[in-house]
Amino acid sequence: MGRDIYKIKWPKFPQITKYLTEKNRNLPKEIDTNYIYDLVAVGYCDKNFERTRESPVLGAYYIQFYNNGAVRFINYLEPNPEKSGNRGVFYIRNEKMFVDKFGLSSDRNGITYSYRLKVERDYIYLRKFQKVFFSESSESLCFVYKKSDEKVLEEWKKYPADW
Repeated sequence: MGRDIYKIKWPKFPQITKYLTEKNRNLPKEIDTNYIYDLVAVGYCDKNFERTRESPVLGAYYIQFYNNGAVRFINYLEPNPEKSGNRGVFYIRNEKMFVDKFGLSSDRNGITYSYRLKVERDYIYLRKFQKVFFSESSESLCFVYKKSDEKVLEEWKKYPADW
């Protein structure tokens, strides 16, 4: 008999109070929380989000943003965040936009992945944030998401994003 994964108590997103004050979590108006964003491309890019080369790596197929700055990385469309997706949070640090994604390693220890964020019309660019000797790496993995054509269903809005 397999374990019921829905009964596992997943850890809440760690509160990094230095950057996650309420004013730092305000989403820019260009990010529309009434829509889900679909993954359209993955590649490598430089610090300015200019594509440098292709990548065979895949990412989460969808991203959902919430008004409180919470973010959900979704592999399949399921409205309940307790059943699907990795949790994350949007914040602003040093006038730059970031998203931190929280996940679990194979030994169930928490891992946080940081991404720089850029919004351009209906597109969101997430560039994996890596530091090399106190400065940002010159090339990193970049995920490109496009705003979906359809609005988030009302059923989805009944689930709180309390992380």
